[in-house]
Amino acid sequence: MTYAVGPTATVVAVDAGDRPGGSGLSTRDRLSLRSPFPRAAAERLGGSRQDRPIHGFVRTPSGWVPLGLLRVTMTGSRPTGSVPFTWNGADVPWEPEWLVECALTLDDPLPFDVLDVVRPTPPAPPSDLSWLSHLPDSPISAMHGFVASWYADLPPTSDGIVDAPLPRPLLELYRAARGRHEVLCWNNRIFPPEEIYPSDDGPGIVIGSENQGVFRLRIDPAEADPQVWYLDLFDPPPGGIPSNDAWIVTLAGVKVHS
Repeated sequence: MTYAVGPTATVVAVDAGDRPGGSGLSTRDRLSLRSPFPRAAAERLGGSRQDRPIHGFVRTPSGWVPLGLLRVTMTGSRPTGSVPFTWNGADVPWEPEWLVECALTLDDPLPFDVLDVVRPTPPAPPSDLSWLSHLPDSPISAMHGFVASWYADLPPTSDGIVDAPLPRPLLELYRAARGRHEVLCWNNRIFPPEEIYPSDDGPGIVIGSENQGVFRLRIDPAEADPQVWYLDLFDPPPGGIPSNDAWIVTLAGVKVHS
């Protein structure tokens, strides 16, 4: 990735290629950027200075392909240190180092023949669907089979073994992910173990969130298959959120209540 940040404009340049979960063209009209971001680029892309034009380019073996003008249409931030994931902009100013992802939309979508040049995709065999045979009796086995098939092209970065007092379904997800952040997702995501923190809104721990802090996911780690509470979707009444006013799922099998 190359960023050039000037007083009147910004240039974003990416190498040609297909990189699911990484920086690159994801569609003919969308450029997806992932951290790390240089501070000056993060200030321009994720801060309050998005009024400057952004020009995009793709570097190919035969030269540069212009993408034209780009517009920031989505950003994802993750506060660091002791700052909670949800924040009030008036109380906790946004920091550039929090930016973890940014989506840019092309004003003029690329023709498909140009997309094939800047985002070449090799042919891939159909995904294995045998994991469906484990449903509904064994959702954990189904989850392992799905991850093994869908993310087969991404090499694991660890054995996925987590030594922590967490419910088995969550531990099995980490085992299946084996260090691959793509499995835990980038937008609405499950936190890796080291980012889990105690909830400040009722008992339990926070295990995930929406990318901009619209909601957080809270569980009780003492339960074998805990309910997953969606926090921050509305203003909670004094004393907490009654269960009949919250959205609830379970880790091992989706059960939505309202």
